[in-house]
Amino acid sequence: MDIVEFDPTDPLLSKARNRLMHLVNRRTPTGCWLVKPTGASRAYGRLMVNRDYDLAHRWSYRIYFGPIPAGHRVFRTCRTDNCVAPEHLYARKAEPRTRVAFDRRRTNRPRAKLTWESVALIRASTNTDTALAEEYGVHRVTIRDVRSFKSWVTR
Repeated sequence: MDIVEFDPTDPLLSKARNRLMHLVNRRTPTGCWLVKPTGASRAYGRLMVNRDYDLAHRWSYRIYFGPIPAGHRVFRTCRTDNCVAPEHLYARKAEPRTRVAFDRRRTNRPRAKLTWESVALIRASTNTDTALAEEYGVHRVTIRDVRSFKSWVTR
């Protein structure tokens, strides 16, 4: 999708752009525009313009591409949570998050302490959650979630 010329005559977008640029605290060599994380998530920047409170990357999309199409979500090609660079944003039809993660090849979970093999062993084990948590170096709630298929459900 091509970046459209910013329309300075639109007062809402002008206000949103000023606030967004105020939130951007640094630019990286990869082209990311990083915003200061705000709110409870501590990963995403949020922005309020005329009582419309939304994530900063969604505002960036609106400013540079126009309205977000109905039924679509805004994603980043760089996979950096607090990036609002228009070159890194795209909208695509909303799908279940596990499907999106699979498409992005993120299901291998590079920083995970568990593997698919250990998940299979945990589910087959008769040991307590606490004992398995100590064995695998994770919290017992992680073991409970694995056993109840709340996590590690897509393969």
